[in-house]
Parts: sequence; C-alpha cells; structure tokens
Amino acid sequence: METSTNKIPTILIVGAGISGLCLYHSIRKNLDKKFNVKIFDREASPQ
Repeated sequence: METSTNKIPTILIVGAGISGLCLYHSIRKNLDKKFNVKIFDREASPQ
C-alpha cells in the first residue's frame, strides 16, 4: 500500500460549543494552517 506524504491532515472537532470553537481558534492560530479543520455539531445551524 502506497502512502502519500503530501496530503494535509484533517482534524475533526465534535461539538461547536465554546470548547470546540476555542479549540478551532487555537489550532488555526498556533499550527499555521498546516491542517484542515472540520467542526461537526448535533444541530445543523443555530436557532
């Protein structure tokens, strides 16, 4: 099986509450966009 070292890793954050959003902000600020970040939440959008 061949692996590619050129792929950008993806970080999945489960929960878009204050903790999930703070984690997202911290990843973006400190890791200099070396990762794709996706946030998943139970609700589709705020109500």
